[in-house]
Amino acid sequence: MDTPSRPPTCGRLPGLPPRRLRGGDLTDAHRDLAASTQHAITAALVDFIARHRDKRDTRLCLAGGVAENSVAAGTIAGAGTFDDIYLAPACSDAGTALGAALLVAAEHGHRPERLAHTQLGPDYPDDQVAHLLRECGVRLRDTDDPTYIHADLREPENILAEAADLLDFTQPIGLILSGILGHVADTDEARSIVARLLDALPSGSYLSINDGTSVVAAEEIAQAQEEYNESGAVPYNLRTPEEIAGFFDGLELVEPGVVSCPLWRPDPEMAVATAVDAFGGVGRKR
Repeated sequence: MDTPSRPPTCGRLPGLPPRRLRGGDLTDAHRDLAASTQHAITAALVDFIARHRDKRDTRLCLAGGVAENSVAAGTIAGAGTFDDIYLAPACSDAGTALGAALLVAAEHGHRPERLAHTQLGPDYPDDQVAHLLRECGVRLRDTDDPTYIHADLREPENILAEAADLLDFTQPIGLILSGILGHVADTDEARSIVARLLDALPSGSYLSINDGTSVVAAEEIAQAQEEYNESGAVPYNLRTPEEIAGFFDGLELVEPGVVSCPLWRPDPEMAVATAVDAFGGVGRKR
């Protein structure tokens, strides 16, 4: 009987230099690997944009993990293809987040399926999303010119004042705070921010929150978070699932409540969902 081979770990991938531990020597092989990875990421992003860009497009928004690679963004900006490029305020990682995620997945025995489309995750058509929103009583309006407000989360009154010019506060509103409350170190201050934002929203509005924890892979996450906070990026503070659940006090939690994000209504057609150190939920204001 054949014995399944164990997936290669980060420290012994065929053809690659030995894993560099924290404080270890940075060799030419490591530098070559980093440079090659960066070149591949930049080329992939540039090609992806070229294939999907309409000639009339003058604005580009880059968001999420690999797309927030500062080197690739600089290359795209330097090409002069777009009049405006929108990026998250802190693009500090080297853009290899997807590769790192795949390595960790392989180390735990997971083999990601080949993507059938360019989106990372299930492909939901616009009409299906619109139907679900209407079923939930959320008013939907299409726009070709989404608006961006430059503001500080710690000053919610300023956010609300600008949003009042764009949103109808007599109708239910969706408030999404995704991976941002961890940047507010004090939990009481973070809860105050959420409460002040919710106070301005009418009954029937929804709050969606997800943030990082360290309960699934405590040791690995703690080390990764320490390295991130020492990188010069805006520090991020992990919270317990109970603390994240506390942001929903006074709201009607939507089932299944506050859980690890992949376990929140997983797509039955996808592979079995596995818990990760990101917990979140959705609550409705009564």
